[in-house]
Amino acid sequence: MDIVEEIKNRIDIVDFINTYVPLKRAGQNYKALCPFHAEKTPSFMVNRERRSWHCFGCGEGGDVISFVEKIHNLSFVEALKLLAEQAGIPFQLLGSSQERAKKTLLYEILEAATHFFQEELFLKENQAVRDYLKERGLDKETVLKFRLGYASPSWGKLLRFLLKKGFLEKDLLVAGVVFKRKQGVIDLFRNRIIFPIFDLLGKPVAFSGRIFGKGEPKYLNSPETPIFKKSQTLFGLYHSKEAIREKGYAILVEGNFDLLVAYRFGTKNLIAPCGTAVTEDQLQLLARYTNSLAIAFDGDSAGQKAAFRAAILAARADLSPRIVELPENKDPADIVKENINLWQTALAERQPAVFYFLKKLLKKFSLELPEDKKRLVEELKPLVIAISNEIEQKETIIQLSEKLQIAPEILEKIFKENKTDKKIYLMPRQKSALAPIQILLGLLYRFELPVPKPSPLLSESQDKSLQFLAELASLKVGESLSWQDYLLKAKRGIVERFNELAQVVEEMYPEISREAAAEEVGRILKTIESRQKELRQKILVEKIKEAEKLGDKEKTKELLKELINLSH
Repeated sequence: MDIVEEIKNRIDIVDFINTYVPLKRAGQNYKALCPFHAEKTPSFMVNRERRSWHCFGCGEGGDVISFVEKIHNLSFVEALKLLAEQAGIPFQLLGSSQERAKKTLLYEILEAATHFFQEELFLKENQAVRDYLKERGLDKETVLKFRLGYASPSWGKLLRFLLKKGFLEKDLLVAGVVFKRKQGVIDLFRNRIIFPIFDLLGKPVAFSGRIFGKGEPKYLNSPETPIFKKSQTLFGLYHSKEAIREKGYAILVEGNFDLLVAYRFGTKNLIAPCGTAVTEDQLQLLARYTNSLAIAFDGDSAGQKAAFRAAILAARADLSPRIVELPENKDPADIVKENINLWQTALAERQPAVFYFLKKLLKKFSLELPEDKKRLVEELKPLVIAISNEIEQKETIIQLSEKLQIAPEILEKIFKENKTDKKIYLMPRQKSALAPIQILLGLLYRFELPVPKPSPLLSESQDKSLQFLAELASLKVGESLSWQDYLLKAKRGIVERFNELAQVVEEMYPEISREAAAEEVGRILKTIESRQKELRQKILVEKIKEAEKLGDKEKTKELLKELINLSH
């Protein structure tokens, strides 16, 4: 029996779905109000015998796995993992039993630490911390919901607590709640307000700590661990995902307090990056829940630059970015507390990012001057190029042509990328929007590094840039064939693109050493491999579902085996 069938057999679909929505018996079925669309009369049906569910209102349906996929917005593999854990099935996709035990231990440490920090916050001597949170606009309900806490100035209070609970020092170091100094192991967070960071299932996986009073750094975040990847985790997503789905869009804010204060006053569809600038991976995660993002950053110069960068990444993730215009020198938390109507109006009047920044640029440039017009188009170019939806991009260009009084075909020519031209995958679209493979190629050439041999997964890809990397590796460029000798034989266009790319990489990494560049190449290659793996997994999942529909058990088993091997 394959793992899919074993999960379906082991988990009673009625009992399982009943933990999410209250089911009532209706003949051979069980019914409830559908959790996936708004309705007043129950049309959501679950059948124990057929091990399936179906909503006659919205048309959604499937088995217990598809229910978990939809209710939690998980991938097929993630849903299998969750159900396998719940059913106590030793599932290979979860890794070795040793790996699973290690992750379980880390979750237990983070949960114990979260509870400890919560208890500390409500001690009598920490009244000043609670008063501060109240001054910032947070009520007790919000503090409890997001499980905020406090780390005292003590150097080892959490350490002693966790050791008493039976955890080992070496495991606490891996969990990132303590760190080692010459004098010994001490708490990572001291005299800080603690914001737990949750995964999509509501488990604490890391912390963000804000200094209470004066001190540096203002914010301190947990290091990356086996259960926490900063670039792939969004603060607030666990609490906001249902509201994001209901509203149809997410609001990206810069800080923890911005999110919590706005949430407290009724805006629930909020997310924030985890201590650093928002990343492409974070926005790809968000794209599971919505196809629209509103960016509500501070109105100052730094906030606007960050908003422009976030808009580029959002456009590339097909999230149709819009900008929430806020008064200068005001952040969302200030506005929500002072004038909730102003905040709600700003949200309602959020503008498409391209036209928001066009409006800003028209204050700097005159449409009467050809050179100003040219500079304005160049400033907007990275954002327009980043729009991944062709219809949206074309419509944007038409509207821009009207506003700028430039023929649309001229604008289209400026923004157009010839995707069939071999040289294009070597050429960055814009310095601020380099693809990982372009950075990798630029670093390899700039430092004349040996071209790493890509894995079979990358070598067999249909992506031209990955095929090109495999070609370079097969020629042993940077090893038995020097970069100089390779470029002597290469076409002129390839040489020019490598030179241009090397210049851009030099600006991106002004002081990087050759050793550090080699490490960066390794990191980027892992990122590319990870993305290709995800892509292949998605294809396999669709094929598995198709084979299951057709009742082809042999094909299902074969595809599932490939999926399991790919996940190792």
